[in-house]
Amino acid sequence: MLKHIQSTFTTLTLCACASHTAFAQMGPPLAEGEISTKVEVLYVGQADADLDDGGEVSLDRAGIKGSLKYGLSDGHSVGLNLGYERSAYDFSGATAFGGTDPWEDIDFIDLGLSFNYQIDRTQSLFVMPSIRFAGETDVDFNDGLEWGGVMGYVKQFNRNLALGIGGGVFTGLEETTVFPFLYVYWQMSDDWRVSNPFRPGPSGPAGLEVVYTGAENWEFGLGGGYRSSRFALDDDGVAPEGYGQNESAILFTRATYSFNRANTLDLYLGTAVAGELTLDDRKGRKIQSEDYDPSLMVAIAYSLKF
Repeated sequence: MLKHIQSTFTTLTLCACASHTAFAQMGPPLAEGEISTKVEVLYVGQADADLDDGGEVSLDRAGIKGSLKYGLSDGHSVGLNLGYERSAYDFSGATAFGGTDPWEDIDFIDLGLSFNYQIDRTQSLFVMPSIRFAGETDVDFNDGLEWGGVMGYVKQFNRNLALGIGGGVFTGLEETTVFPFLYVYWQMSDDWRVSNPFRPGPSGPAGLEVVYTGAENWEFGLGGGYRSSRFALDDDGVAPEGYGQNESAILFTRATYSFNRANTLDLYLGTAVAGELTLDDRKGRKIQSEDYDPSLMVAIAYSLKF
């Protein structure tokens, strides 16, 4: 049953030379037999945020991601994406949940495929199915699965402008999420572009970022987007075999240093606003939801292409 429809239109980007695009794997077509590989490690820290009904919550995230893209004939390509992340929640005096921590450490394991079909020199179709495990450490693997995909069409009008449209559907964890999106790349001038900070997927659409590229070896960005993280809970907590969810709007500034074309370091400073934690029972029925105040977020990521 369709329990949640997310109908916010989102702007996505295409920029072959940028290190920060939601569809980096959809850059210029690879030559037949050519392979492109990328590895990224990241850390995100979210400081203590006050819960409306009492207590605080903080979050530390660490993960590693890898992607591989292989060029086929006529500009087509296929890709593989793998990722692992652990989110460590720390609740302090959370009277909102009866004085009991609703959850602790959450593991995310992602596996995705991508296929880009080059219609001609200016038009392409893309399909990106994926499957994810999201749950506490003791959750049965099958109980924490979520799957689906995104697909869309892109038209590149010139080297500075590409437009497209697509949509995503993901189901599992007693919920189905649907969202459409607009695909946009706009090089406004030599030093400014509009690009996209997130890849659309189970966590939601992709946000929007304005980027300044006029400084040698540096990029500076200002952006934001909606993020939602849903996961299965074990059978020992306040909601046995239930589900937790953390959703918020993320606002951030970014500074990226490129050591060379293959090595980049990203530094982020931001905040999560309109944050909400939700606790559901095993049937996906809401037990309780709790808003939390904006809090400081910092992040660092290093990526290597080869």
